[in-house]
Amino acid sequence: MKDRRGSQEPAAWFGTHEYMDYVRELETEPYINVNFGTGTAAEVARWVEYVNGSTDTLEGSRRAEYRQEKPWGVRYWGIGNERNVKDAGDVLPRYRFPAHSATALVMNK
Repeated sequence: MKDRRGSQEPAAWFGTHEYMDYVRELETEPYINVNFGTGTAAEVARWVEYVNGSTDTLEGSRRAEYRQEKPWGVRYWGIGNERNVKDAGDVLPRYRFPAHSATALVMNK
């Protein structure tokens, strides 16, 4: 995968696959936290599909291209840990609908 990352610094090379490998090595459950402040609901939905979707989905098929055919089945997801969000009322509606879709993907291992 390194050759597909362009000019990113090595510290940026720790992505979803590397995290899941690390979690497996530790023999623990993964927890993924998604961006609350500047992220979008569409980004969250794509990431959940990438991690937990079957290879019949667009993002699940992309995951399979990167050596992980089987969905990881991550059950624990969080939304936001940003300290700079002042009014959650502006942000929460963006996540309401995709959260239902994402929940379905999380629960369907």
